[in-house]
Amino acid sequence: MHFTEITVTELAAKLADKDHQYQFVDVREPQELAVVALPLFINLPLSEHADWSPDIYTRLDKDLETLVLCHHGMRSAQMCQWLDQSEI
Repeated sequence: MHFTEITVTELAAKLADKDHQYQFVDVREPQELAVVALPLFINLPLSEHADWSPDIYTRLDKDLETLVLCHHGMRSAQMCQWLDQSEI
């Protein structure tokens, strides 16, 4: 699996792209989402990994490109590595 950081402009283009399907995951905490949340993103807080990881295969489609968001990039990188190891 290949991981790439994208810019805000690239994210906006992907959010607006009606011809391509993506799945969007936000790994920030609920209190961070209270400040700002983006439409289309499902929230899977990294700190709650034990709660949501058992059913990750029903939450995400392994055949769709997945964009993962956090505040600084550390948690999203962790999530990408975990998804790669989980074969999602």
